[in-house]
Amino acid sequence: MAVTAQVILVVDDDSDFLRAAEAILVRGGYSTLSASGALEALEKSRGYAGHIALLLTDVSMPDMDGTVLAEHLVNERPDTRILLMSASTAVQSRFSLLKKPFRLAQLLEQVSKTIAGPPPLSAVAGAPDSTNDSVEAALAAEVNEMLRRYLESSRDFLEITRGVPTGIPNPDGILRLQQSASSSKRAFEEYRRAQKKLDEYIKGR
Repeated sequence: MAVTAQVILVVDDDSDFLRAAEAILVRGGYSTLSASGALEALEKSRGYAGHIALLLTDVSMPDMDGTVLAEHLVNERPDTRILLMSASTAVQSRFSLLKKPFRLAQLLEQVSKTIAGPPPLSAVAGAPDSTNDSVEAALAAEVNEMLRRYLESSRDFLEITRGVPTGIPNPDGILRLQQSASSSKRAFEEYRRAQKKLDEYIKGR
């Protein structure tokens, strides 16, 4: 019986890098799903009925931060492992991080290691039911709400940008973009604060 290759969802807004990463993974024996942004990645994940072994995503993307995408995907697919990619050394996340640029062997080694490791704990899902930890459950609920608000504000921003004509937008268009971007930034900061509180609580248990 033929062995089915493990599926990796690759996400990066740089199309050249996305194609290169896919080529490396296919050469390494994996199957890939690709997306040029976080929202597209969520759509691909929800439309794919099979198991996704790993989410390999860039951190800095225009529609949604890769760490937010990772948290959202873990909530929907608890068995999917997460590997972030970034050229920045200032990324703070509970997920594994691969520094850009990297060599072919580095990518395949880290992908294999992450897939073989334990699945990440879903922060949105909260603590295991057996603990009945009301504090952790409350913190997880706060993370869930902040994530929902951020996703909502991100979608609003994308809708506004679609409505702005090419070239220099009119003054009203500029104001709407500024207000939406500011709202999305605040929502993201609130989400990160809530996630940090939950992470600190879990580590301190």
